[in-house]
Amino acid sequence: MGLLTAALKAIDPDWKIYNRAVSGSKTADTIANFKTAVEPYRPSHVILGTHPFNEASIDPQAYFENTAKLCRMCDAIGAIPIIRGAYTYGGYTAAQYQAMLSLNQQLDLLGRHRIDHMSTLDNGSGGIIGGSTYQVGDNLHLTDAGQEVHFRAIDLGIFTRGAAFTRPDPASSGAWAVRSDSPNGKGLMIDSTTGLLTNPRSFTMRARVKGQASAGKQAVAYLSAYAEGDVGNAAPIRFRNGTGPYDVADNVGLVGTASTVNPTADATVHDIVLSVNHAANTIIGYIDGTQFTSGTPGTVLAPCKTFVIGGRAESGNAFQATGSTFADIDIWASALRPETIADMYRTGRKPSASRLFSGVLNLGSPGVGGRVPNLVHNGVFPAISEATWQAAAGY
Repeated sequence: MGLLTAALKAIDPDWKIYNRAVSGSKTADTIANFKTAVEPYRPSHVILGTHPFNEASIDPQAYFENTAKLCRMCDAIGAIPIIRGAYTYGGYTAAQYQAMLSLNQQLDLLGRHRIDHMSTLDNGSGGIIGGSTYQVGDNLHLTDAGQEVHFRAIDLGIFTRGAAFTRPDPASSGAWAVRSDSPNGKGLMIDSTTGLLTNPRSFTMRARVKGQASAGKQAVAYLSAYAEGDVGNAAPIRFRNGTGPYDVADNVGLVGTASTVNPTADATVHDIVLSVNHAANTIIGYIDGTQFTSGTPGTVLAPCKTFVIGGRAESGNAFQATGSTFADIDIWASALRPETIADMYRTGRKPSASRLFSGVLNLGSPGVGGRVPNLVHNGVFPAISEATWQAAAGY
């Protein structure tokens, strides 16, 4: 709570944050205490920090029903509810862990803000990754380092951009391509100085990309993420095609192995995903919902400030993916779980929790510079500091 308080006050010193949490409370207790513990403060937002672990027998159904009721109680007083849902606990059975993952999916169907605090530290079975680095020894409560990981998964835009939230994403009716004259290798650049208010340590970037049947460019970047202060100074973490096939690299070089998909000789549309997990110290690449590479970064992962789609943000280097076309673009402030990425490819449904940015590139002329006109306004809408695209037919 201290990190969130400091961050919000840095944006606006008039923010007031009240911590009314009671350790060990069940959702039923929160409902019973809502009138006295919440209503008198007339809050603009209410973080529902409850954990299914506290429910009798870790009952996900009771948690879901009571959380839905708490959201309606927030509506009644004009407050925006923010859900945490299930997050890591080292004592889950295998069945309980799967039930917690399903619970989070159900919570997202409520159409409310949810912070993804499961993916941030999940060791693959619901426990907390990293041993004593992130938890105090009880496999539940976090150290200061663990709390910072959770904080980085919060998009501050939830608090600063009003009550708007993710509406159903419109169908993509077209795609855009990076212009051949795009300056400094940039396609579309999302810079936290004008958009994202929190620089995530862990994140996921995703786009649908169509390569070329022949003669496509090699050594270009499709998805790039720069650490704070590194734009133009060092090679970013990036999803690229170094020698033809898609691969993943950081500022040291290739991470893991290259894929078998070569966008320089393949005009098929593919879902590409770049996932960075700070706690696990891994960088992972996915194509069409399936992981093709995973590796340890060559340097310590730092919070990322600037995200570039369709190129790199380095003066004088022509790394733009000219000739390739892009459609749906998304960024999350957490490393999405492999199953979540597979489900997204299979169903087309994008997870809303901790989603910082979503853009559907529809038909029309995007022009050069300024805001991209057809981005989904989802309540956490960042400004675009540069966009150099052209409409692409036949996607």
